[in-house]
Amino acid sequence: MEYSAFKLNYKLVWVIVISSVLFSITALLSIFQQWVVPQVITHSAIILSAAAWLIVIGDMAYRKFYHKSLWVIFMVLFPSITPVVYLFQRSKLERIESKISI
Repeated sequence: MEYSAFKLNYKLVWVIVISSVLFSITALLSIFQQWVVPQVITHSAIILSAAAWLIVIGDMAYRKFYHKSLWVIFMVLFPSITPVVYLFQRSKLERIESKISI
């Protein structure tokens, strides 16, 4: 995931996305179990999720593949899971993009 707009390592993107999911799960568990958890965890989950969103939307804007609107709809409906699924499907989308553009 290196291009001119973002100079991010692919592993760093995975770390951001996975940590946002883990912080989100911890924040949700703390709400449901009524744990006394500092607001730092909740704020960290929000900030990391926003960073994951920006990275994925930036990558989608850079790439030329079909069904971008479907990905955006899923990002609105399932905000924590969609960046992970997108990263898993990204190589498949790149292969389809290369076949279409030729």
